[in-house]
Amino acid sequence: MNVFTFGSHARRSHLVYEKAYGPGTEVGVIAWEPSAYAAEPWWRSSERSIEFLVQGVGYFYELLLNFGRA
Repeated sequence: MNVFTFGSHARRSHLVYEKAYGPGTEVGVIAWEPSAYAAEPWWRSSERSIEFLVQGVGYFYELLLNFGRA
């Protein structure tokens, strides 16, 4: 299964789909980013910096606390 998602969501999406479908399912992720994102690094944009932090915290929250899934 391949998941198409926004770039900063890719790592967490991969983790969520692996947990949801079990260990027997191979999960691939296609991370999309707008072409304007390539023009500057994420740390020079406040919007992208916040998105990076939110996704980072969300990833570890999902990894450690399982976000309500068994």
